[in-house]
Amino acid sequence: MPNELKAYIAKGESVRQIFLPKTVSYNEIAQLLVAFANSEGGRLWIGLKKNGKIIGCDPNEELLKLQESAKSFCKPEMKFTSKIWKEDFRLVLEIKVSEADTKPYKSKDKLGTWLPYIRVQKEVLLANKILVGLWVLKKNPVPKPTYLQIELISLLQLIKEEQIVTLSKLYRLSDIPLKEVDRFLTLLISWEMVDMVMNLDTTQYQISK
Repeated sequence: MPNELKAYIAKGESVRQIFLPKTVSYNEIAQLLVAFANSEGGRLWIGLKKNGKIIGCDPNEELLKLQESAKSFCKPEMKFTSKIWKEDFRLVLEIKVSEADTKPYKSKDKLGTWLPYIRVQKEVLLANKILVGLWVLKKNPVPKPTYLQIELISLLQLIKEEQIVTLSKLYRLSDIPLKEVDRFLTLLISWEMVDMVMNLDTTQYQISK
């Protein structure tokens, strides 16, 4: 086995690496691709079991399916690079996706709805509205003011008191309208005053350290 391929497999699946015996549906392939683009980028390996065992694939057939998924089920159209690895008589297809400069990328689900996905640990999750708001702000940044308005200070104080808090709890604790909580929280994160902590089961917010 080529040393480079062996090194990749030895790392196992991660936020930036997925092993698949073969591709699944166009919708699910698109989810994987956009999740990489909306996160840190990564590699999709086809022809590997989840434990890293090489079982091989038909790389030409798989590549055609990936290209169709990237073109018709990703918005904007997904760009990726590919490479075929050979071990004995078995072939493994590597698909490399770079982190997108402009987010979000979206994939089309079975109902025809376009949705943004991200990678969290080893899973693909739907991007929450605060993260989507941050992507919008990145395109049109709002400078941090010299003095914060009272609602922003109030929200900061709540987060500080709770130490770490979910968005739903902020809704309950704050007197600020829900949409304004979303907007203010997004601004505070963009100004690096609040951190967003994403886990598989929940997303929480805390004062930046």
